Amino acid sequence: VIGRLANASPVELERYFLYLLLLNVPGATCWDDLLHVPGAAKSATTFHEAAILRGLVHNEEEYRRALAEIAEQQRASGAAA
Repeated sequence: VIGRLANASPVELERYFLYLLLLNVPGATCWDDLLHVPGAAKSATTFHEAAILRGLVHNEEEYRRALAEIAEQQRASGAAA
């Protein structure tokens, strides 16, 4: 049971995909549970790959947009300071 799960920024890609898997893979008790994808010929080797195979990531472009948005927000807050 996970009592508390810290947010993960899309800037840290592999950590972010781990976060997505933890939120969406019920009953996972180890790394292998997160990397194993039912119906796949073999287990994923990265959390990113596992998230893609599970359909949690639809398109790399959505993450590029998120990173661009974060960068813009940081520039705007830096300019206001």
